Amino acid sequence: MDLAISVGRIGVPDSSAIDERRTFSLSEFAENYENVLNENRDLASRLSDSIHESARLKELHQRTSAEFAAEKDRLNLEIGQLRAQLSNRLQSVIAAKERLMREEFERKLQENLGPKTKLMKVDLEQKIRSLQMELEQERARIEKLKKVQSNCICHGGVLPASWIRR
Repeated sequence: MDLAISVGRIGVPDSSAIDERRTFSLSEFAENYENVLNENRDLASRLSDSIHESARLKELHQRTSAEFAAEKDRLNLEIGQLRAQLSNRLQSVIAAKERLMREEFERKLQENLGPKTKLMKVDLEQKIRSLQMELEQERARIEKLKKVQSNCICHGGVLPASWIRR
């Protein structure tokens, strides 16, 4: 038994298509139909495998992303701790450096000012002695003035009070 199948051009309406008629035997048709069904099953199987592979890859991606995020968080925490340790160490190093610089400055100052300081101290002691002597002299003059004033007739009660202007 022969079967006539009309094959038209794709995308062109049937009214304008040029019909090509080819005759297939039933066995050729069955063989072609079986090939198409096998190809269809093969494609469906490959599609199913691809869907399963896609789902597996999606799950793997999600798991890997979660592991990556956890590792990223852990590393960021570790970086923060290391920065804090570094900051603390840096502060102690800076403090030690400042202390050493201050001690070095004071040592150099003492070395440079040592002789000058001794001279200044001697000079200062001389000035203090000189001022103490002047102070004693002034006190002595004040005592003399007090004695002279106490012997004065204006304070001794010798003059009548009406004569003294105040």
